[in-house]
Amino acid sequence: MLYRILQNEAKCRKCDDIIWSAHRHDFKTCKCGAISVDGGLDYIRRVYENPEDIQDRSLRLDKLILGSILDSLEEKKKELDQYLAATQIPEIKTTRHTLLLFNILMTMQRYGLLQNVPAFDGEGCATLPEGFTVKLMRAFSNTKDSGRNLFGCFLGVVRCLRDLDLLELSEFQ
Repeated sequence: MLYRILQNEAKCRKCDDIIWSAHRHDFKTCKCGAISVDGGLDYIRRVYENPEDIQDRSLRLDKLILGSILDSLEEKKKELDQYLAATQIPEIKTTRHTLLLFNILMTMQRYGLLQNVPAFDGEGCATLPEGFTVKLMRAFSNTKDSGRNLFGCFLGVVRCLRDLDLLELSEFQ
């Protein structure tokens, strides 16, 4: 299987610092100097003296699954744009963001990438634990508002889901 690195990140168990490498040769070290990460989304490199000091938090996903997810999301985005244009509903950013986020979650659920999330019913509704919807919406809106494309928004949601313990981590290794 070929994997795509989605996040190159580690946590230092000595100082609790979470560090990540954003791009190739972006070498980062934690506050106490016990661990370092490098490689961005191109490769994963770790530097440490004691393996007990490092907790890997990197996310990798099968390239075929990721391609299918992004194709599906792009199609849903086009459908949403066509619907908004055809109905002449003034585009409300929050509504559009909510619908795009909903499509990301539905697509991830279809591929078995979520845990601890009830199945979406026929109306497209699911109950997330209290407060999680706001956090997910904020993560999505922050990435979208900063000019990220759909892949960047997907990554923002994936990171938030991991932090909320709603990600099926076995699928991201």
